[in-house]
Order: sequence, then C-alpha cells, then structure tokens
Amino acid sequence: MTKRITGRARRMAELRETAEGLRRSGLMTSNDYDKITAKHVDLSKIERLEPPSGREIVALREKANMSQAVFARILNVGTSTLSQWEREEKRPRGTAARLLAIVRAKGVQAILG
Repeated sequence: MTKRITGRARRMAELRETAEGLRRSGLMTSNDYDKITAKHVDLSKIERLEPPSGREIVALREKANMSQAVFARILNVGTSTLSQWEREEKRPRGTAARLLAIVRAKGVQAILG
C-alpha cells in the first residue's frame, strides 16, 4: 500500500519534481537547483500557468511531428489522457502543464535531452 502524501510534503515534492524538470531542460542551472529549500523559494515568483488549449496541444504535437502515443510517452501520460486534453475533455495540470509550457517555449527537444 502506497502512503498518500498531503499538505506541505506534497507541495514540496511537486516543487522538487518541477525544479528537476527545469534543471534537465536547461531553464535552471544545477547550482540553483542544489540551493532549493522551502526557505529559499518565493512561490509567488513562480509563474502560474494557464494550461494550453486542446488546439495548442495538437499544434505542439504536430509541430514535433509525433503521434499521440509518442508524445504521450514523452510527457509520461497515457495516450487516452493526451487524447482527452486534445478534445478538451480534461486539462493538463501540474508537471504536465509545465512540460507543455517548456515544449511551447523551447520545442520538444528541450525535454528529450
């Protein structure tokens, strides 16, 4: 049985996961990543993202010349989830929304390397 993380611990785990993605994509230096603690992070300076629309997600995927299955694998989501985003039945949240923002800004190669 997996223990569910809630409250502050969950927020910090999500922050570390996002920071790791930013570090891997080159948007954050390794030195800055190593300095992150709850005391040093001003969460008000981290941009709140408006999730991309279904059309934007389709455009990002097609610009990358990828099938739904491949693009979903890169984002670490299921093909059905990606399909639901593209049809606007659901909206990407959290790390997936951040990864899509990186793809929008820097292209899919930014998260592949």
